[in-house]
Amino acid sequence: MIHLLPDVLSETAVITIMVLMLMMLIEFIHVRTQGKEMALMDRKPHWQIVIAALLGLTPGCAGVFAVVSLYTHNIVGFGALLAACIASFGDEAFFMLSMMPEKAALVGGILLLTAFAAGFCYQLFHPFQSTTHIHQIEHLVLHEHDKPKHPEKRHETHHPLYRFILIGCILLFIVGLLTGVLGEHEEEGASGLSGEKLVFIAIAAATLLLCCFSGSHFIEEHLWEHILKKHLLKIFLWSFGVIALLTLLTHYLQLETLHMHNSGKMLLLLLALGIGLIPQSGPHLAVIYLFADGLIPFSTLLANSLLQEGHGGIPLMAESPKTFVRIKAVKFLLAAAIGLAGIATGW
Repeated sequence: MIHLLPDVLSETAVITIMVLMLMMLIEFIHVRTQGKEMALMDRKPHWQIVIAALLGLTPGCAGVFAVVSLYTHNIVGFGALLAACIASFGDEAFFMLSMMPEKAALVGGILLLTAFAAGFCYQLFHPFQSTTHIHQIEHLVLHEHDKPKHPEKRHETHHPLYRFILIGCILLFIVGLLTGVLGEHEEEGASGLSGEKLVFIAIAAATLLLCCFSGSHFIEEHLWEHILKKHLLKIFLWSFGVIALLTLLTHYLQLETLHMHNSGKMLLLLLALGIGLIPQSGPHLAVIYLFADGLIPFSTLLANSLLQEGHGGIPLMAESPKTFVRIKAVKFLLAAAIGLAGIATGW
C-alpha cells in the first residue's frame, strides 16, 4: 500500500486543484452576470424547461439549487424541475471536466437532450402545475460589493495575503505539471506535453489571471470564504478516499475481470444506480473512477450521471419529499433503461 501512496496523493492533488479552479471560474461568471440568468425565468412553461435544463447543466449544484428554489416559490413547474434534475450531475461535473473533458461534454450533451425531452413530454401531458410557497434556498451569493458601481469598491482595504496564497499555489501547480511532479508521467521518448496537461495549464492560467486582477472582496469573500473554506477539505478527502479504495480494490481484487462478463456488468450497473440515488456529491466519484479505469462502460457512467443531481436533491427532499420521490422515480426508470441498453449493445 505504501508504494501506491505517492501516485494516489499526486492524482488527488491534481483533481482537487482542478475542481477548485473550475469552481472559481464558475463563481466569477455568476458574479459578473449578477445572477441575471434567474431573471430570464417567466411563466411560460416551455422557456422554463429550456432555461432550467441549462441551469441544471451548470457544473456544480448551484443551477439545480436555483431551480429548486424557483419551484418551491411557485415560479416554475414540475417539468422545469425535472429537466434541471436530469441535466445536473452535481459537483462530479467538475471532476469529469478535469479528468476527461471530452467524455464530460458528451455526458452533458446527452443529459441536456434527455432533459429537454423529459421536460417537454411532461409539459405535453400535464398543464402548468404550481406548488406551495416555501422559504428561499440560496447557494451562490451576491453581496453589495459585487454590484458593478458600488461606491465602496473604490475604498477596499482588504489584506492581500489571500491573493498571494492563491497565486502562489496556482504557480506551484503549473510548475508541478511542467516538471512532471504532478499528473501522469510522460512516456519515455515522448516530446512535449500531453493534451491533458495542456488543458490543465490553460485552466490554471485563466484562474491565475482571475486571481491577479479581481477585486479584493471577490478574492476573500467568494474564492476564499465560499469556495476554499467550504469545499477544499471535502473535495480532497472524498478524492483521496475514493482513489485509494479503488486503487486497492483494483490492485488486490482484480476488478478488471468483473466487467468482462454480462453478470459482472449488471452488478456494476446496479452499484452505479444505487449510488445515483444518494442525494449528495461525493459517493458518485466512485463511478467516475471506475469508468476512468475502464471497469464500467460509458452507458453505466451515463446512467449514474442521469440519476444523480449532487446536493440539489437535499433541499427538495427537505421541503417536498413527495416531489423528490417522483423525480427520483422518473430518473431511475430512464437511467436503468440506458444502462440495460448499454449492456445489451456493448456501449
